[in-house]
Amino acid sequence: MELAKTVTGIYVFDGEELVDSEKFEESELPEVLEEEQPLEEEYSAADEVILSTERMSDISGIDEEQIHELQREVARELTEQGIRESGDRDQLVVQAVRALEDLDERNNELSERLRPWYSLHFPELEEEISDNGEFAGTVAEDADRGDKEDYRSLAEGSTGMDITGRDAEILEKLAGELEEGYRLREEVESYVQELAEEVAPNLSAVLGPVLAARVISLAGSLEKLAKMPSSTVQVLGAEKAMFRHVRGEGDAPKHGVLFMHEYVRKVSQEEQGKMARVLANKASIAARLDQYGDDYRGDKLRGEVKETFEEIKDG
Repeated sequence: MELAKTVTGIYVFDGEELVDSEKFEESELPEVLEEEQPLEEEYSAADEVILSTERMSDISGIDEEQIHELQREVARELTEQGIRESGDRDQLVVQAVRALEDLDERNNELSERLRPWYSLHFPELEEEISDNGEFAGTVAEDADRGDKEDYRSLAEGSTGMDITGRDAEILEKLAGELEEGYRLREEVESYVQELAEEVAPNLSAVLGPVLAARVISLAGSLEKLAKMPSSTVQVLGAEKAMFRHVRGEGDAPKHGVLFMHEYVRKVSQEEQGKMARVLANKASIAARLDQYGDDYRGDKLRGEVKETFEEIKDG
């Protein structure tokens, strides 16, 4: 059994068959999306799935454009609700980063569906295009391999099966939705970068704006981050590894999300813990400056991190 919770309602499937559903009224949004509904409790063992806008429209009878508008309204309302509850602009960072993570999950799921599906028709294209966004755009433009001038030689020798016009239509719609998902991800990431530089300029200088935003999101707020000891900042994002260590099932983690920083990745594995420790220390100072002070020392702190990196790298 599979269950999909959408802006139009909850739908339960057994294979391709819709076996149960609960429609939402627009006036009930977004509260019904945040609260567990009776149908979710009834089918708690069902796997959660994501529906395409087209499938949602077919099931609910609501126009696709209207569904897109509902999704935008719900996202806007949830974000504003988070801001009203906190009163701090750093909560915009938290919500935006979580939206980015949701988009990554959705895009990855759709990519994992599109690639094997389209490969039944044109398997050679999957090996030719590794980037998922580019792959989606290529399929969305025209799914029929015979119409792809840029890949004519591959298409002529393809071992894939033929498809009908209807097959191509569905593949193009799915690919188009995925392509739009990647465009939206780029836009949200750009917004996260701008917002982090505004809310936490010192931290953004030390970590880079996107990583700074992720650290704030993991902490829950800039204030919570500023109150954390640097040893906690160092392992943010490595909570599962820390729990395993506490249970005696592994070593203590040397770093969490800070591994995404180029200076941590570029030193030897033996030195990564030391580099992450220095980075966490400077990040903690930067977070306190952003939360409690009005001084900008980001360039100085970044320079100190770089100096340590050069010392470690050069041995």
